[in-house]
Amino acid sequence: MVGIINDIIDLLEDGKPHTLLEVAEKTDMGKLDAPTGLSILNLLELGGFITQDRLHAKIQATFSTRRFWKKIKRIENMEQCGAEQ
Repeated sequence: MVGIINDIIDLLEDGKPHTLLEVAEKTDMGKLDAPTGLSILNLLELGGFITQDRLHAKIQATFSTRRFWKKIKRIENMEQCGAEQ
């Protein structure tokens, strides 16, 4: 489940709205049954990680999520560079 959430945030990192169909196709969320997939999205929304436009079936990462995710990626890159030395 954590891997799916990571994939969703990676996809939404660009700050643009993405359709639910696109998210399902580009992540493993498409392998889940609909109620489980919607539960994940609702959890992310309740946690303030994403916003949902239910009318147009789109989701988008919040600004604070994108900023946080970029910091996490930077730390991961630094750790990988340190491990290679």
